[in-house]
Amino acid sequence: MTATPEYLLLACVSLITTTTAGCAQQPIPVSQAVAETESEETDLPGSGVTTATHIQSPAADNDSVAEPDTETISEPEDKPEKLFRISEEPLEINRQRLGGVGIHVLESRRLILLTDLDPQSVRELPNLADDCFDYLERICGPLRPSRSGAEFQAVGCLISDFELFQLMGLVPGPVVEMQHGQQFGYQFWIRDQPEDYYRRHLLLHEFVHVYMTCDTGLNDIPDGWFMEGAAEVFATHTITSSTTVFGVLPAQFAGFEGWGRISTIRRRRLDRIPAEFTLQSIPSINQIRYPEAALARDDDRYSWWWALSWMLCNHPDYSADWTRLCRCRGKDEFRQQVENMNTQHEQRLSSDWMLFAESLCENFHTMHSFPHHRGSDESEPRKLKLRADRGWQDSGWNLTENQRIAIECSGRCIVKETTAPWYSEPNGVTLEYNQGRPLGEVIAVLVGPEADWISQRIIVGDSCTITAPRAGRLWLQINDAAGTRAGNSGSYHVHLNHQLATGNHQTRATIRRAMLQTPSQFRQQLLPTSCGVETAPLTLAVH
Repeated sequence: MTATPEYLLLACVSLITTTTAGCAQQPIPVSQAVAETESEETDLPGSGVTTATHIQSPAADNDSVAEPDTETISEPEDKPEKLFRISEEPLEINRQRLGGVGIHVLESRRLILLTDLDPQSVRELPNLADDCFDYLERICGPLRPSRSGAEFQAVGCLISDFELFQLMGLVPGPVVEMQHGQQFGYQFWIRDQPEDYYRRHLLLHEFVHVYMTCDTGLNDIPDGWFMEGAAEVFATHTITSSTTVFGVLPAQFAGFEGWGRISTIRRRRLDRIPAEFTLQSIPSINQIRYPEAALARDDDRYSWWWALSWMLCNHPDYSADWTRLCRCRGKDEFRQQVENMNTQHEQRLSSDWMLFAESLCENFHTMHSFPHHRGSDESEPRKLKLRADRGWQDSGWNLTENQRIAIECSGRCIVKETTAPWYSEPNGVTLEYNQGRPLGEVIAVLVGPEADWISQRIIVGDSCTITAPRAGRLWLQINDAAGTRAGNSGSYHVHLNHQLATGNHQTRATIRRAMLQTPSQFRQQLLPTSCGVETAPLTLAVH
């Protein structure tokens, strides 16, 4: 989480002493806590990081140098203006006084960490920040140089006893209200977490904010959804004995305790929205990107921001745009790049988001589970195949309000292999279920013309008749989890017969009820019914 008031940075780095009302003990003056320092370094046994007693920015020795948020110097006219990142504030830390109250100082090349936790339990965190810095340089591009010539180094506080850090003057006023973490300039603060993974994640999240804002300062940065979404993407990580990988998608819950972004999305999309038929509770891409369209809860917002950012980062059609967004430093540059992306991809980006969010799960397979679009010359196709190794597949059909379509499916595919292949027909196999329906069953959704809504899943099976309650694009899928379909093979033949209604809307009501039924009730509700329809002389097949 970032915050904008620049004076807060100055308040913190100056270590202004705070006084707690009602405390009998007087706080130790900051001048004593930070000034009586001897220059010495002590290696923490077994930690792999350095315990520092004195940290001094080289800029502190030059009193004549001005330090604006974004610094420039005049160059000869034939050279471009050279830009510097925001100034580092001089900071001295008295290890003896901090250690006397139980605050330890751990240091690596890119991070100074102050914490009241057992230093042995968090000894890897500064080095983890170093690895993250190298990763961010590759993705976001290198930072501007420092005016002083100093290397980039953030200062973080990992806090268990918040009052202790306040007593020592290490926490500016607005940070007191933070729920998890906060960042100003080169400094950040995070509350300790019960889960080891989420403690590391929060530290990396705030460290990413420092990296992505120090070139220009907090007054000129990209939009909030991107800053928070990118920090979430980059901070999601795995650690092995030999390497750390950033920007991962969790393959399972274990190992990512406390994070919960996918679980939050899974719960929210099942919150049904009252309408003439049932919609999934998935915000549109514009609701996520524009702050005036407020999302419900903080955890929800961070989950949606992460999911949209992860899709842009990993979708083959948008990953180049994502890289360009990551290399934007100022707000105007960023918004122009977003506009370029919108112009290039038009409606496809919005519908891809809806369909991705609808099927997002752990271990989502990027090569097989992103939506598959039809070519522009393939509208209302006649005979096509519904592949088992793909996620949502475009039918090519934009249904108008009250348009009736009869769907018939045939064929056989492989949806899993254990000791032998699992063959499935359009009604699916009941040996295994995904989202409450048989594996291999044909399912459908409708997506709004502006991709601002998506219906609940409609059960198709081997046959079904649908009357569209409102205009929308029809998408089909062979039911399977988005993380396990890569090994599937084969396809179904899916035929759509456009039908002309004669005024009886029983099927429309049946479909609406079916989306509200329990899985055991779906099949009977969706059996073809005689609704007094006249079949048009057009036989169509849908992908």
